[in-house]
Amino acid sequence: MAKAASFGSQLQYDTGGAVFVAIPNLVSVSGPALGMETVDVTTHDSTGGWREQLTTVKDGGTVTAVFLYDPDDTHHAAMQTNFAAGTETTFKEVLTTANSAEVDYSGYITGYEIEPGAIDGRLELTLTIQISGAVTITAAP
Repeated sequence: MAKAASFGSQLQYDTGGAVFVAIPNLVSVSGPALGMETVDVTTHDSTGGWREQLTTVKDGGTVTAVFLYDPDDTHHAAMQTNFAAGTETTFKEVLTTANSAEVDYSGYITGYEIEPGAIDGRLELTLTIQISGAVTITAAP
């Protein structure tokens, strides 16, 4: 089984017309955390008294991305603009530059947090993205 390091991964966003640009200074990204809801369909004649479930809707979950914040960076500013406007944004996670596996989704930036950190720390930007719709995972070619 092949293994891959995460170094070189990117979080990109669509700047318009399916033109994707990397948001610079990415430190870490977690998610999406795919999930599926269920509904209980247990009846008095369910076999052996075991609960029965049916799946209902899928959920792409949330993505959290941490960057070294640059107040002069146009892409960091674009994320703040999209947050303030409530704009749905299309994102692409390129998992490594070596194999180019991708995770594609659209969502809303529901958190835009600038963290000054400790006196000897670093200035960070944390984005929280609530996924809206399907998530597509494409393996490397």
